[in-house]
Amino acid sequence: MHPAGIKFGLSHDLLEFRGADVVVSDRFFERISAAARRRIERNNRLTGLDLWDPVVSAGIRDVLQTFTDPHTEYVPFFTGLDRVIRTTLIPLAEKSKVGKRLGCEFMLENLFWSEFDERLKKLDLTRDMVQTRRLCFRACCNAVRSLCAQYDPANIRHADLLALCAYNILNSAGCLEITVFFRTARPKN
Repeated sequence: MHPAGIKFGLSHDLLEFRGADVVVSDRFFERISAAARRRIERNNRLTGLDLWDPVVSAGIRDVLQTFTDPHTEYVPFFTGLDRVIRTTLIPLAEKSKVGKRLGCEFMLENLFWSEFDERLKKLDLTRDMVQTRRLCFRACCNAVRSLCAQYDPANIRHADLLALCAYNILNSAGCLEITVFFRTARPKN
């Protein structure tokens, strides 16, 4: 994140330093995590798409009411916020065996892929991408919850936010479409 964005985040208790990393503050992180839990628990018809921004926005609304800082500070903050949240999630992902750090990025771990794949095998996927995204999103959430319960039960309250991050990684890489294609492809006669 740009130094001006870090200044904005520190002045509003939205960011803090953890070693060499800039991460979201504990108070802000708890709010984002609670927003993710509320959104996911309330609606089981979610496809997982376009859920990240409303969750982060709900967390921001809970901790930041108004501000009068200059444009040159708050724009870099909001521009770099997603990366900072992912950086904040890395220690939780490593503890729960969902993901690991690769440089400054978050990468899904083999144990997550195995758990997710086992759950996908049980689903009846079709070419209807809306329905398939719902099923894949639930499979991702359940895989992350299972790994959190098994390896890091103290932080299971953050499993939904971690699952949302994992699903965004899957979606942005095109993994869902590829998975659906190979699971629904019919061999030619």
